[in-house]
Amino acid sequence: MKTIYSLILFAFITASPILAQGQPHSHNDHIGKLLGVYFDIKDALVSDNFQSANRSLSLFEEEVNSSSEMNIHPSHAQQHDAHHDMMKEAVTSATSAENIAQLRGSFDEITNELLKAIENQGYSEGTLYVQFCPMQNDGKGAKWISREENIMNPYFGAQMLKCGSNLDKIE
Repeated sequence: MKTIYSLILFAFITASPILAQGQPHSHNDHIGKLLGVYFDIKDALVSDNFQSANRSLSLFEEEVNSSSEMNIHPSHAQQHDAHHDMMKEAVTSATSAENIAQLRGSFDEITNELLKAIENQGYSEGTLYVQFCPMQNDGKGAKWISREENIMNPYFGAQMLKCGSNLDKIE
């Protein structure tokens, strides 16, 4: 009887990692951290507060550069590496901004890369809204992510606070 229990325990212990590999995995912790700081940047831009946006951007950059999330799943490593490199480029561009207009110009790059991460890795910790300002980028438009359905435009702040529309809802 003791041998049977030992064999069952051994089988369970050795099979668990194998079974877990077949399960879909979640990157909600990493994406959640990035989104939390992203929303701080967005809110600072909405409020026309360059210094606060820059402080939050530094935290965002730290999470992007220090996360080991990209190395956890070797089967996805190449896809993660390509995406991670693009996110790092977007963050580097944003951190070189000398004023709020330049930072707003780089914010759409960060948004696009974060949306790719959400699309590729999934996110299930609440509802997100993908919003769009048609005036940004010389009339080409730009997206941003929000927790609220209500439009609060980070690209123009107080100047055009309600300019935009909801494009998508991520649940």
